[in-house]
Amino acid sequence: MSKIRRHLRVITDVLLIAIAFGGLLFACSNQESTRQADVQDSAMLNRAIYQPPLGQYLTIDDLQWQKMVSTPGYFNNGVNGVLLDVRYWEETTDIFIGEILQAGYNVDYVDSINQRMFVWVESAEQLVSLSKIQGVSAISISRLAPKMNTALKVFDERRK
Repeated sequence: MSKIRRHLRVITDVLLIAIAFGGLLFACSNQESTRQADVQDSAMLNRAIYQPPLGQYLTIDDLQWQKMVSTPGYFNNGVNGVLLDVRYWEETTDIFIGEILQAGYNVDYVDSINQRMFVWVESAEQLVSLSKIQGVSAISISRLAPKMNTALKVFDERRK
């Protein structure tokens, strides 16, 4: 009888050790998957290059964003936010424009030959999420005036 108890105690100890080891592995794998997700998110943010001074505006509050938007030399219309020059590498421009519009951005002008797009950004959150769109390679504050109104005027004059 004591031999059976000894074997039963050994089997119970081995099972408890196995359960503890399994729980430890499960906890470690959950931490690793969370770490991998964080690494993937940071890699996605680092995929797009933010030209200076945009990098400093990625983690700011609304008050600082409003100060940035009102900086002289940045094109701002008050409604759409600040005008950004976005360079992209997507082969099919139509699909890329569709993704930008679906994400809620206002597009001012598209130069498909040079793979540039001028987009209005309303907040720091939109600026960060712009880099997560597949195909965006560089983002900078536009030094060129908005072209949509000029293009519409030229189109209307040619139509007459």
